[in-house]
Amino acid sequence: MKSRLRYLLLLLVVPLLPRLEVQAQEFYNDGAEVYVQAGGLIYVQGNVTNDDQGTNIGQMFNSGDIMLEGDWSNTGSTNVFQAGDPGTTTFLGNNALQMIQGSNPTNFNNLTLDKPGGTREVRQSLNSLCDGVLALNDDFLNTQTNLFAVTSVVQGAITRAGGNTPNYMHSVTQGYVTSTVGSTGRLARATLPDSTYLFPVGTAARWRPVEITPTTGTTNAYSVQFVDQATPNTNLRATTLATVNPAWYHFIERQLPIGSPETIRIYHDFVADDICDIGNVTISEWNTSLWDDLSPVNSANPTPFMSWTEKAGYPGTYPTPFNTNQFALAGRFLAPNISSCVFPVELLYLTANAQENSILLNWETATETNNSGFEVQRSLDGIEFSDLGWVNGAGNSQVNQAYDFEDFDVLPNQRYFYRLRQLDFNGGETYSNIVEAVLLKGIDYAIGGFFPNPTRGQTSLWVSLAEPTRLQIQIVNALGQEVLRIEEKVNSGFHTFDLNVDRLAAGVYLAKVQLNNEKIMKRLVVED
Repeated sequence: MKSRLRYLLLLLVVPLLPRLEVQAQEFYNDGAEVYVQAGGLIYVQGNVTNDDQGTNIGQMFNSGDIMLEGDWSNTGSTNVFQAGDPGTTTFLGNNALQMIQGSNPTNFNNLTLDKPGGTREVRQSLNSLCDGVLALNDDFLNTQTNLFAVTSVVQGAITRAGGNTPNYMHSVTQGYVTSTVGSTGRLARATLPDSTYLFPVGTAARWRPVEITPTTGTTNAYSVQFVDQATPNTNLRATTLATVNPAWYHFIERQLPIGSPETIRIYHDFVADDICDIGNVTISEWNTSLWDDLSPVNSANPTPFMSWTEKAGYPGTYPTPFNTNQFALAGRFLAPNISSCVFPVELLYLTANAQENSILLNWETATETNNSGFEVQRSLDGIEFSDLGWVNGAGNSQVNQAYDFEDFDVLPNQRYFYRLRQLDFNGGETYSNIVEAVLLKGIDYAIGGFFPNPTRGQTSLWVSLAEPTRLQIQIVNALGQEVLRIEEKVNSGFHTFDLNVDRLAAGVYLAKVQLNNEKIMKRLVVED
């Protein structure tokens, strides 16, 4: 089979026809160089795999088109494509999830999502980029925990079916980029000063794009993630802020920490987001201790398009530019105790704790507006959730409301994920943060693996304990040298430990986790 595919590849270098077309069920180059000339086409009904066999070059020179209905994999030690080639790789699988995967990243030239129907998702399992145009059309790219970078500084280097003008429609079916909530997954773009760049980020429920306009200075890069879960610490806010949007927020990160001012514009849905006074909506930034007020801002509601709020000249004299990279909409006080904006539900906390034969969820709200209630949802992997039960809301409330839900349908020693889907009377919905719990039976503890793994900077490890324990996590390199250590007394229950490994060199590490007198070994891979 491999020899037959090599013969097909050789046909591509013969410039006898204005458009040479090759069709295949699977495409595996087996270390060969592949040349797709201008007007040439490779159409693959299955998967494409680039491999250099350890010693061969295994690269593609694409000035034409490569179209595939299956997954894309780069298992070669070098990048697949030559930078600057004008060719396009197109994902067009019908009613099927398609993957960008492999053991090494792929730097596409031009990347197009053109799936005709059904499952419209293309999903990454490792970092990727394109140096030309990312054409989303009416599909969506799921970076998961990874980064997708568009390195072209051309403003139109990202296109979508809904167009690239400021008057965006509310529909999410016009092409967007999403990432795993709570991860380092991002959409990144290279920028030039005095040009406006669209970051079409969102989820299946909400499209909340961001535009960034660097005003002066040199070439830079920004990365954005839309976080479609409860905003943390909304009760900690500047005295000028009446409320902080509890339903969602953004990570906005600038590559160079010291740079020129920029204009940040955040788009929102005036009706679905329950914004009641557009003239007093502002942008807030978490400054490690509270949500600070970035006023003055400009806001508008250009019906029937999406409304927007922007901070011009950020950071300017603001003392903590991009301190934590978390930005949220907020409502200001019109006068003492008179709010300009009330978001539907302000969730203070959500917890999940193992009982003797169940897992008990507790949560509390600070304020509620038009709140029908909460759908309690459960998952075994933290990704796919199913409905578990319903708890009625208070409707409208300006005082704290406490709620609980007990899940008796649980197996011992199984990790469960929970979240809330809050529903308004008018059909609007928001999702809470995700919490986890394990009901221990017959064992003193349960421990998970590192996630994400491999990682580029952040990873986490979960532990569930039957009783208080002294925990030690020691990470050593291939030479047996200790590079990181965590040691502390941990109470009973479920705990997640976040580790920052961005200063570690790329390679394979061994984590020694010690619980009292027991030691467990975990493998951790750090990528470049």
